[in-house]
Amino acid sequence: MDKNKNKKDCGCKKGPKITMSKPEGTEFNTPYPIENMNTTLDKNITHNKHYWDTDRNKETHPPVDENLQRTLKFQSDLDVLLTNIGNLLKSKNEAYGNTSLNPPNIFSKLDSSEAICARIDDKIMRIKNKGLVSATEDTVTDLIGYLLLLKMSKNK
Repeated sequence: MDKNKNKKDCGCKKGPKITMSKPEGTEFNTPYPIENMNTTLDKNITHNKHYWDTDRNKETHPPVDENLQRTLKFQSDLDVLLTNIGNLLKSKNEAYGNTSLNPPNIFSKLDSSEAICARIDDKIMRIKNKGLVSATEDTVTDLIGYLLLLKMSKNK
């Protein structure tokens, strides 16, 4: 049995010797100021146009299509507005028991479309008398809601 087969080789006596390089005239583990190193700080050295470009590794984005952005903003704003008006109509419908499309006809004998038209007339008269000001902002929202209810009433 070979004795060397069971011994582990640490590699310290066999194999190529690895040496580290150092600049000529310097020693390892000794600090040196940069001006003593073999570097040039020559201002006449020219570099390509990207040498000082600090943004070269940043992600680039395609140009912004302003028409597309306006369209997307319009769509988003419209969705928010329609959602808010829809939620208002749903909550009022729940509170009043669907009386706009199925009027109880206790005092008024108008059908749903005629009753909604009467409410629309009231809202328009309020806007006519007060104008479009912050005090009538809710009136405009109500008017939009009543117009939607009128459309639903006509379709049923």
